[in-house]
Amino acid sequence: MKIAISNIAWNVEEDKDILKLLKKYSILGVEIAPTKIWKNPTEESYQTINKYRKYWGKNGILVSSTQSMLFGHPELSIFKNKDKRNATLIYLGKMIRISAQLGAEAIVFGSPKNRNRFNVSKAQALSIASDFFFKLATISKEQNVFFCIEPNPVEYGTNFINNTDEAIELVKNVNHPNFKLHLDSGTMTVNGENVEKAITDGFPYLRHFHISEKILGPIGKGKTDHEKIANILRTLNYKHWVSIEMRGMENSSNISVIDEVLKFTSAIYSANS
Repeated sequence: MKIAISNIAWNVEEDKDILKLLKKYSILGVEIAPTKIWKNPTEESYQTINKYRKYWGKNGILVSSTQSMLFGHPELSIFKNKDKRNATLIYLGKMIRISAQLGAEAIVFGSPKNRNRFNVSKAQALSIASDFFFKLATISKEQNVFFCIEPNPVEYGTNFINNTDEAIELVKNVNHPNFKLHLDSGTMTVNGENVEKAITDGFPYLRHFHISEKILGPIGKGKTDHEKIANILRTLNYKHWVSIEMRGMENSSNISVIDEVLKFTSAIYSANS
């Protein structure tokens, strides 16, 4: 498996220092939340996006994936009504194209509050979502990227796709080669899931994985059993990205914390550990 880290862990002005740490620990990828870089990503030019991709690429770092697709857009919703669903579909289509321009292999779709089903029944929500995500998967295939559904716990503000089993059901229902499963170690821990069963059951559909703790705390400081999870992924011969997801501090340096996290994570999740 290949290790990456999401840019939500640091501030933009820390990019150069982060690059040094990535080289220090032989980390090959970065996961990008586009709104961390640009206030309105869909309004940025191809040249601007390509320049950002090349910044990492010239230093031997790949953009592994993207996340936070609907950050800053509380008005968008899959289930509130048809008009909002169509607006969400159009916006996500644009974000898929941006993800492809960045070189991402996978798009992580969490956005818990934007997918709250409100009073829509589970059965109806599954039907609506299956059609919705099939359309996004079709766009994703055109752009050569995988759109991955992330289970989010109830504690994160959603009542749709809260655990691994529900995510697997949705992936099966959508039944599109570019709609895949994303799993998150923090989510499985919060849910109290049997991680071996969850990862094994989800493995045929799994395309991306987040190394995380509850509420995106520093890796290794929570209750997630990283050694167990890494061993399960290794036993299953997981070949795709495992991406560190943790929230950075806006008003102070994140470098020392990330240094410690990369040391911890690379020791456990690297192919040779």
